[in-house]
Amino acid sequence: MESMETNIFNASCSCDTIDLIKLREIERTYESETKVPLKLDRFFSHSPTSLSEKSYGSLLNFSSILKHVLENANIRKKFLSPLGPDYQQLVDNPISGGLFLGIDFHDSESGPKLIEINTNAGGLLINSILYDVQLNCTDHMQFDSSLIGNVNRLNFIFNAFQAEWSLQFPGKVLKTVAILDENPTEQFLYSEFLMYQSILKSKGIECFILSPDDLVSMEGNLYYNDQKIDFIYNRHTDFMLEGSSLTKVKDAFIQKKVCLSPNPIDYLLFANKSNLQYLSDKKFLEEIGIEQSKIDVLTSVIPQTILFKESERDYFWEKRKQIFFKPQNGYGSKGVYSGKKLTKSKFEEISKLDYLAQDEIPPTKRTIHEVDFKIDYRAYIYDFQMILLTSRLYQGQATNFRTEGGGFSPVLRNVSRIL
Repeated sequence: MESMETNIFNASCSCDTIDLIKLREIERTYESETKVPLKLDRFFSHSPTSLSEKSYGSLLNFSSILKHVLENANIRKKFLSPLGPDYQQLVDNPISGGLFLGIDFHDSESGPKLIEINTNAGGLLINSILYDVQLNCTDHMQFDSSLIGNVNRLNFIFNAFQAEWSLQFPGKVLKTVAILDENPTEQFLYSEFLMYQSILKSKGIECFILSPDDLVSMEGNLYYNDQKIDFIYNRHTDFMLEGSSLTKVKDAFIQKKVCLSPNPIDYLLFANKSNLQYLSDKKFLEEIGIEQSKIDVLTSVIPQTILFKESERDYFWEKRKQIFFKPQNGYGSKGVYSGKKLTKSKFEEISKLDYLAQDEIPPTKRTIHEVDFKIDYRAYIYDFQMILLTSRLYQGQATNFRTEGGGFSPVLRNVSRIL
């Protein structure tokens, strides 16, 4: 019944729930520090989305189970096996998954179905403001509001950075942070970088927004101009630090000269797409001693994911219409193909590459003013605690911010009756 109520909301509500006056007031607060217009409205859909309480509960349970499974010594050994010997002194250190994990999923009649887990998932601060400016459109649902209000937002971000710093440098004082990305001023979420910078500066921490080329290595430490960098919030998509521009960052992290979050250990343990072939494999999970109740949770949420082998391409071609093909080392939607739309030539091309085949779980639908959108949900996680739940409305094969009327959408839950 609850799922039916959610479906009715997603199919029928066309309310515009953003308080634009309040949004502009919040923007001006940040812009007094950033000196750059944030233009946050361009990221947002003006209508909310709904998720059933049952699916919400299943997501929380999945996150909790995942924490226990990733603590398994056999899982950690397998997932961290690509690390070189230089990293071995770091692999036993306590880690959180980094700033910040994003669990992306589609909803279904049987509950949430995982798409992927991302390290350094963007949009947390932007979505926290989106929730801050909502006008409620129904008395029968409420917004998921884990991270709401300016004071709570400032304190949470400051505390998360301090917690991550303390994991890698316990007892030391954090003074400087660099938000790192390739050509950061050209990134779509550059406004969010500015917001992080503003929050950290308000808490007395010097913060710079940099590209790798801005950093200089001296005696193993990293500097920007005259400032030694203590902490790098890594928004770069070279998760394993393999590019030449990130060599100095890799070396500083390995030598324990800088706090790096997220880092290659976070990525391999939490967000490497190849992990899904093991976490969705009942036989493998049983063999390494995972409890049956935990296996049931994992395999109910994670669609079956297997290695796409060239030797079995006839089988995969036959089954392609039920499969999404994903590069093992990709991120976001880059290089992802729906088997329903895959040409024979492209199929032959990717059969020779490192790809995974995942059971396709279609997104649910959101209809606003008789226009249909697809829904991807995202739970932002830090240290396995859900910080915020949001969604993205889009059209086409992959999530994007080009769809008119689409964008980040806040999530309503706790349905009490059919509208």
